[in-house]
Amino acid sequence: MRLHLDKEVINSLSVKHRVKAEVIESIINHGLKSIKECMSMDDMPNILLHNLGRYKPSKYLLDKKFTMVIRFIEKDPDNALKIDWDIIRYQIKAYDRILVEESTEESESASKIREIINSKYE
Repeated sequence: MRLHLDKEVINSLSVKHRVKAEVIESIINHGLKSIKECMSMDDMPNILLHNLGRYKPSKYLLDKKFTMVIRFIEKDPDNALKIDWDIIRYQIKAYDRILVEESTEESESASKIREIINSKYE
């Protein structure tokens, strides 16, 4: 997960804190990576980001994401090579936790993605 920040923001933070722009960008990316990993952990159902609010994965948005990935693959099977499957695996973990919390059923798109991942990593 990488944040596509405006270079002006990175440069202003760099000047303000007297740190190289590359360091600022790596700090931001490290924070986002930690958030991504935490959102798929069972013992962290949501994340509080100070001054930004509380975040938790949305079943609806994950279903949409899985549907888009499936359509992307169906359009051209070679597109499967362009997908970052590690991110999809994190999203499946978060999705599983949401299913348990909300006691809902898995969508067709999630089950198809799960089949693709299982066949890919067997």
